[in-house]
Amino acid sequence: MQEINLNNTTNLSSVGINDSVKRLFLKNGQNETLNLYQLTNLEYVCADNDDFQNITNAINSSNSGNLNYTMNSYCTFTPGGIPYLIEGEVRVDADLNGCSLSDLNEVDFKFNITDNTTNESGTYFITPSFDYDIFLRQGNYTIVPQPLIHQSLFSPLTSFNANLDSSNTLITQDICITPTGNNIDLSVIMIEDLPARPGFDSDYKIICKNKGLTATTGTLYLNYDDSRLDYISTDLAFLSDSNGTIIWDIPSLEPNEEIIINITFNVNTPMETPAVNGGDILFYGGTISGPTGIQDTNTSNDTFEYPQTVVNSYDPNDITCLEGAILDPANIGEDLHYKIRFENTGTASAINVVVKNTIDTSRLDITSFQPLSSSHPMQTRITDGNVVEFIFENINLDFNDATNDGYLIYKIQSLPTLQLGDMIGNQAEIYFDFNFPIITNDYMVTVNQTASLNDVNSNSVSLFPNPSYGKVTINSSSYIQAIQIFDHLGRKVKSLSVKQENLEMNIDISELNTGLYFIKVINESGEQSMKLIKE
Repeated sequence: MQEINLNNTTNLSSVGINDSVKRLFLKNGQNETLNLYQLTNLEYVCADNDDFQNITNAINSSNSGNLNYTMNSYCTFTPGGIPYLIEGEVRVDADLNGCSLSDLNEVDFKFNITDNTTNESGTYFITPSFDYDIFLRQGNYTIVPQPLIHQSLFSPLTSFNANLDSSNTLITQDICITPTGNNIDLSVIMIEDLPARPGFDSDYKIICKNKGLTATTGTLYLNYDDSRLDYISTDLAFLSDSNGTIIWDIPSLEPNEEIIINITFNVNTPMETPAVNGGDILFYGGTISGPTGIQDTNTSNDTFEYPQTVVNSYDPNDITCLEGAILDPANIGEDLHYKIRFENTGTASAINVVVKNTIDTSRLDITSFQPLSSSHPMQTRITDGNVVEFIFENINLDFNDATNDGYLIYKIQSLPTLQLGDMIGNQAEIYFDFNFPIITNDYMVTVNQTASLNDVNSNSVSLFPNPSYGKVTINSSSYIQAIQIFDHLGRKVKSLSVKQENLEMNIDISELNTGLYFIKVINESGEQSMKLIKE
């Protein structure tokens, strides 16, 4: 037998199975007594999260040998058992006369939900322009609605209670947002569509979004290294392209509307001057601004810096931090942007894809989490305090190379308590239908002190020239004791011990490959790290 499906058996008290079934569906809202024997061919079990341990114990106690199966709740995306539903509309009262059908509902939104009996909590993010619906189990809940826009743009909302039981399985609660003015909030980020490889074209997406409640136009500036990159094409006509700066006029964007600019550059080969090799860093920067004279209410998302690592090959299922592998202490507590890519490398279309991302809450502030963009429509939820699930239901992801991939982007703030040397790890699990999950790389971000590319450090140590082709000079206000050089992955590539009393050192870096490095200078006053670009 291929599978046994008991998902709809909501009054089940006990189950006995003695069969070499491959797939077992027990997501029914019950914690039934289980007797499971001879499941030698078992590949997949679907159940409610709180039933996992019960099922695992039943399988382990009744089957000899190690069974190689996976278990999750992703055969459906609502709780097992009787469905309990909270639904409603979210609208913006743009004309300030009360919400009506004529008012827009284009706004990113989340609901923080707490079970008043168990104290368990979760967060559900809704897709704009649709009525919201949240499926829960029976219980008494406190629900806090929160627009994902800057708090200065709207009047505070109040929470509401929902008591879901056998006589009250559906609760309707509409949400009306009252704007506080006509302020704008434009945002911009840049991501790779295809990784940068020496000698090949590299594709990018620049995502500009109106996160305010008023329609607005904008102007976008993109800076790139035109000595290492050749502009090829873009799908939005620009005003100018000069000396590594491209300028666009952004057309009027309605509230919550975004425009994606696709742009392609060709990367220099190792034989060109300057050469580009695997491991080098390509630096991009951008700024978006609104119409002249109109103040953007949230300037923190108006700019981006994107240090992209050049690769020779890549894994199509991975996670990266758009800010790169180094977090400057000056940026502690600010947003980090993560991109997760997935690709169907199987031989059939994937009906559903789920990306599971467990957040390290000792390093990142889960309350600041916000999904930003995705290749396909998705639903997002946070459960168990720090488990984020991105659900691509009915994505029907093709297996042909041209159409078999997708991505998602989110932002989250680092905790303000991080210290120099702290590391932030981030890894994801990618589920394609009933298959074993693909485990991505564990992307590490390290808190490390850096200096700007051409900056002379204002503290006790200075470094010049920067960038440098062959030699650099380090000046220190106290005697230098040691110098260490690390590559962009944190690997030590050069180390010098200083026996004489020196305030100045000349270091030959000609043997290093071009790219981003960090120089740690240890002197009598302590230690200091600085960013260095080797050309």
